[in-house]
Amino acid sequence: MSADELTTKAKSLRELKNYAEAVLVAREATRVDPEDADAWWQLALATDAYQGLGKALEAFKKTTELAPRFGPGWQMLGMAEADVGLIEEAKASLRTAYECDASLTIALDRLADLSQQTNDERQEFWALEHVAAVNNLSGYQCNRLGILHHNKGEYAQAIQFYRRCANELDDAAGWINLGLVLSERAVSQDADAVDALRLGQSKYPQHERFQKLLDGLLPRTSDLALHIRNRDALVLGSDEHYQSYLNPIELLDLGGEDLGKLDAKKIQRAKRRLLQEIELEDGRVSWMGGMKLDRSRALALCDKIISDEQMLQNHVLVYRDPRLNGFLSRGELEHFLVSPDDGDRDVQIAFQ
Repeated sequence: MSADELTTKAKSLRELKNYAEAVLVAREATRVDPEDADAWWQLALATDAYQGLGKALEAFKKTTELAPRFGPGWQMLGMAEADVGLIEEAKASLRTAYECDASLTIALDRLADLSQQTNDERQEFWALEHVAAVNNLSGYQCNRLGILHHNKGEYAQAIQFYRRCANELDDAAGWINLGLVLSERAVSQDADAVDALRLGQSKYPQHERFQKLLDGLLPRTSDLALHIRNRDALVLGSDEHYQSYLNPIELLDLGGEDLGKLDAKKIQRAKRRLLQEIELEDGRVSWMGGMKLDRSRALALCDKIISDEQMLQNHVLVYRDPRLNGFLSRGELEHFLVSPDDGDRDVQIAFQ
């Protein structure tokens, strides 16, 4: 039989799980034609199935020598080298596999794992950046890439990947690392760091490190909060309130309603009451601190939340956070201040 015929037979035997005979037939094919890369490939695959990766190492190596641009051959060679402890060789083979065939993301995953095990941050970073490029990062890999960016002082990128890890991986690590990077002096988002740590603590109450980090941060944020609250000067004058943002739930005085069950009829009734108030009080709205409102602006805002359910829900989310609403509507700074006793803040939305 020719080498091609033997190779075809070996492949059929392997697919039938007759591994021992497949090895014998594939070995004969390599004897008939020692330069046939496919024969060596079939021998490698059959040997792997029959005796394990390590035993197939030489056949995988011969495959890549004869077919140097065959990505799957390099990937399997890297796996076999790792199996017998040739870690540096495995890393080189796995990188070559991906460079030959960009669809081989398994090679990238294994390369990242081996690089982490050997503290090879440069190689791990290269692998994970390429995994990220095809949007295939796991939650754990997001955390690792966040750490690598963090170590390089690339804080914005670290925040991005820690945030993804926190939301995608059922583990405290993402929340802890997010709190750490946000509290870096160069980032100085201490309030966000406290929020992240408190949210993580609520999810993983048995993890002691959250409280240790909070104990270190809260004195700093409390001193800042006290300083800001003792200031007399306002950020915005009353005539500047509601110029940039006006919450329709507040405007329509719907706070007493079940906000989860707002419908067009309830909004229409509140809209009629608001328009009557505007007409009777020369544009001023008593429950908005006497704010003067243009009728056309009121109508436009009401009509938008009637026609757009998603917009309505967005405004409901803001209304439910009085400090966020106060900042957007009136420039109040309480949203950015943190105290030891305000751990009941609903900050989940900020970290989605």
